[in-house]
Amino acid sequence: MTYYPIVLFTYKRLDLTKKVISALLKNPEAKRSNFIIYSDGPKNQNDIFEVNKVRKYLKTLKGFKSVELIFRK
Repeated sequence: MTYYPIVLFTYKRLDLTKKVISALLKNPEAKRSNFIIYSDGPKNQNDIFEVNKVRKYLKTLKGFKSVELIFRK
């Protein structure tokens, strides 16, 4: 069976990001799927802290075949 990658785009909503990833991990095929996550960079100084919280969480992810993180400036 062919497993296609899962792609997720994130910004600064940590709670929503956690909910989405939690739902994905409930799928039995998650452990056979490559997961690619794009994290947009902060648009202004006010967003830096929230974006960094999301990125810190993303660095801890497990449960997928692989996790590729792409952080934009």
